Amino acid sequence: MGRLAPGKTFAGRHLLLARLGASGAGIIYAAYDSKLDRKVALELLRPRLNDAVVDAAKRIAEVSHPNILTVFEVGTVHDIVFVIMDLVDGGSLREWIDGGPHRWPVVLGLFRRLAAGLAAAHHAGLIHGAFAPEHVQLTRELDPRIADFGIADTVSADSMPAPRTPTDRRRAAWAYLAPERLADRPADARADQFGFCVAFYEALYGEAPFEGRTLQAISLAITEGRIREPPTGSKVPTWLRRIIARGLASDPELRWPSMDALIDAIDRESSKHRQRPIAGVALGVAVIAGALAIAHEAPTTSPSALSDDLARHEPIDEFEAVLDQLRALQLALRRAQFCAVHGQWVRQNSLSTCDRTPADYVEQARELAAQLDRLQHELDP
Repeated sequence: MGRLAPGKTFAGRHLLLARLGASGAGIIYAAYDSKLDRKVALELLRPRLNDAVVDAAKRIAEVSHPNILTVFEVGTVHDIVFVIMDLVDGGSLREWIDGGPHRWPVVLGLFRRLAAGLAAAHHAGLIHGAFAPEHVQLTRELDPRIADFGIADTVSADSMPAPRTPTDRRRAAWAYLAPERLADRPADARADQFGFCVAFYEALYGEAPFEGRTLQAISLAITEGRIREPPTGSKVPTWLRRIIARGLASDPELRWPSMDALIDAIDRESSKHRQRPIAGVALGVAVIAGALAIAHEAPTTSPSALSDDLARHEPIDEFEAVLDQLRALQLALRRAQFCAVHGQWVRQNSLSTCDRTPADYVEQARELAAQLDRLQHELDP
């Protein structure tokens, strides 16, 4: 393994392109696989992980889900076990979180997909056991892929070095371990749920949910379920915090019964709270557009269609973020109405209020509505 380097060939058909780094399971290279005729990720496993990781890799290869890293092949060369996987080029979830802060709707969308990946693995009888941001790869489009199934037996509080800085404490693998894992008690899929919610909290708030300056202090906070208060000024909604807090319960019986139940809660609450803001936006636009419709110089295409356009899209999560755009839209429509009714008198008196036609103002309103639409997709892609 020490002689392997970019430009070398492994197992006769894998041309090594670059060393990507090390994971919890082994050393990862970008490689060209002549058999598959594509670039792949080639992971050379640490000897002590062979049995557990090989078994998990073979089983995960049978699970087809877009948010689980695809495994193409598991093999052995000179007692070195290797795994051929899909090559994902967007970095790790750890890097993405550290590059924050990120808008909470973006975090929610990403973790909703992650939850679906974990649920699919659980349905197949696979438990990750060591879920953490380091074990999730992202595409450039921020689509997550869960990796490194089967390494749970190598991750424990006793096996980890003591963290020296707050960043080290936040990144330490044991910071994502459920209390039952910290106590070496039997763990099931709800332990994955715990680690998932630790990462979810961290991505939303930019800090870990459990405070402590030492491993022992953090472990005690985890065991006692002492979740820190969110940072001042956080825009993360209360309903989402409640969902995550349940997943962080120290007693696994108090967590969500499954990842499916957690996903259902997210979808149900998200849908319920999204409907309120869009109703206000659509109503406001409809009232303004209705007033314009009575103008005798109104164009053939009624601006009331703007309300329908907005209503057809996904609801806006943060109403306050679009108020300025809505006020500008309101002003443009009011000017269109005023100039349609009084434009001739204004122009006869050489006033500049109606220096454009009503149709111009309606076009401006359409452009503002398009900007609202783009802003909405920024908030909740």
